Amino acid sequence: MDQVATDLETTPTHVEDVMDLNVVHIEEPWILRNYLNDSLLDQGVTPVPYSRLKGEPSEYWFLNQQRIEQGILG
Repeated sequence: MDQVATDLETTPTHVEDVMDLNVVHIEEPWILRNYLNDSLLDQGVTPVPYSRLKGEPSEYWFLNQQRIEQGILG
């Protein structure tokens, strides 16, 4: 958890909050999802589809794409 928090420029507590969907910005679960997917792909593992975050964030007009692309939770 500490490495994830460091990589996303936040705290472990905030990462846990995002995992619980207790977020400051609606884009935060997408940022965490992208980070986890990229980490799995880097290890040669195919991510399993998510049950709630379906498709790509760019499909949702109300999400701040720039925030998602920055990939920072902090």
